[in-house]
Amino acid sequence: FHFHDFYEISLIFSGDMGIYLPSVERVGIFTGLVLSPRGTPHYITCTEKALYKRTNVVFSEEFIAEGIKGYEEILKVFSKSGNIIETDTETAERLLITIKKTEREENRFRKRLLLLYLLSEISELSKMDKETDVPDFLSRALSYINENYREKIVAENLAHKVGVGRTTLMNSFR
Repeated sequence: FHFHDFYEISLIFSGDMGIYLPSVERVGIFTGLVLSPRGTPHYITCTEKALYKRTNVVFSEEFIAEGIKGYEEILKVFSKSGNIIETDTETAERLLITIKKTEREENRFRKRLLLLYLLSEISELSKMDKETDVPDFLSRALSYINENYREKIVAENLAHKVGVGRTTLMNSFR
């Protein structure tokens, strides 16, 4: 696992892989997006027999925030602990066109506009991909575990801290 101080969009075209984020994972053949917010541990690997093809876009929150009111709303697509969005090949190729335009753009303002457009496209895809939705209490529980992993954590106490019952918490982890 690794993490960094910037947001990362990984567009994966194909591959037999493992994608691991704190609240979601995907193993097997995959085409789509892996969204890693800053400071979130993540790991993407492929099997020895089937390499994968991907491209990454990275940006800072400061770059997006500069002069944009309400930018936080569009960053919600990353979720608090990352997001995985499966797409078809055609959608991945369409997103790649925008990514390449963003990479080539030298004008800072137009680059930000292209990045915001890419994020809005991803946001729309995320709304269609409901299986990756993680309840807020579960994200809070994972954050608590991540911050307090050295201490003894009891399920009942953790459930109380995030405002749900023990059974709800345990079933959500499953």
